[in-house]
Amino acid sequence: MVVFLRHTGTALPQRLLRLIQRQVTGSCRFLDAKKVSAAKREAWLDRHIIEPGVRVLITNPNAVRTGLNNLVAFTTALWHEHDYSSTTYSQANGRFHRIGQERPVTVLYPYFAGTAQETAFRLIARKVSAAHQVSGLDIQSSLEAAGAGDDATTSLETALAIGEALYRQLTLAA
Repeated sequence: MVVFLRHTGTALPQRLLRLIQRQVTGSCRFLDAKKVSAAKREAWLDRHIIEPGVRVLITNPNAVRTGLNNLVAFTTALWHEHDYSSTTYSQANGRFHRIGQERPVTVLYPYFAGTAQETAFRLIARKVSAAHQVSGLDIQSSLEAAGAGDDATTSLETALAIGEALYRQLTLAA
């Protein structure tokens, strides 16, 4: 499993690393992009993660979003912290769907239901969908972009969810 964190320059990666090693598996490593240059990351992953069979990799999604083809060794990604860039989501998740991936891939995006976190996730999902519509990577999205789908309901639901989340925050703050 690969665990994606946005805030890797804090104490969070080391805390999460200790927790996973103690409670889940001792086979967990952190890829610190500040310590491993982009040009050396694929070799570092092969030597320190893939070959020894490390079960959990913690990293920033931007550290693996381009130039890596060896993350097909993993079949599960967990977005512990969501990113707000559709490009980052698409590129980082694409590392698991490279040529050579023979197993099903699971990408998990946990969030608290009914919160601004859920609203933000839905917006990012819409951004990724829109990017796929423009690029033509997804047949269903391409049909929707051409007007063959009924996506107005989803857009309306997202807009209403944003308004509702803002209303809740304003009324709770008052």
